[in-house]
Amino acid sequence: MKTNPPSPLSLGDINGLKMPDYARCLGGVLANSPHLAARTWYARPFRTLDDVHRSFVNVVRTLSESEQVTLIKSHPDFLEKNGNFSNQALVRKNDSDPDPDPDPDRAGKLALLNRRYTQRFGFPFILQAQGRAPGEILAAMESRLPRERPVEMISALDEICAIAKVRIEELFGE
Repeated sequence: MKTNPPSPLSLGDINGLKMPDYARCLGGVLANSPHLAARTWYARPFRTLDDVHRSFVNVVRTLSESEQVTLIKSHPDFLEKNGNFSNQALVRKNDSDPDPDPDPDRAGKLALLNRRYTQRFGFPFILQAQGRAPGEILAAMESRLPRERPVEMISALDEICAIAKVRIEELFGE
């Protein structure tokens, strides 16, 4: 069941919704988790989209560790979500060229790092990738892999919050 409405929402729309409808409308903000969206209902009324986003960030930050791990694991594998290893945007040779030939070395390195990451931390690599060049994505994977799990959990949650901001903006037609 799709949780996001087909047309942009307004702050007036969500401020006036009853909890079940609110949770259904905003359930996709955090990895298709209406139960987490429901927790933000109590922060209404919202005056700005930043208020909406802040309410989701507060929910993420106040989850128990096991709930945080569940939220992180509810996200798809990064490379599968982003078109697997042959995705032109992830493996292009030149970050500034919008449509070059794929770079098989980058594809292989991304696949290897992604597999190592999942094995090391027990959850998928999460990155708000919109607007990021392939080189930035690769650098993020490389820099985050050596971290300790608690530090990396914080980074994953930060990225989930960044993804939530993008999703909120999309819901509201921003």
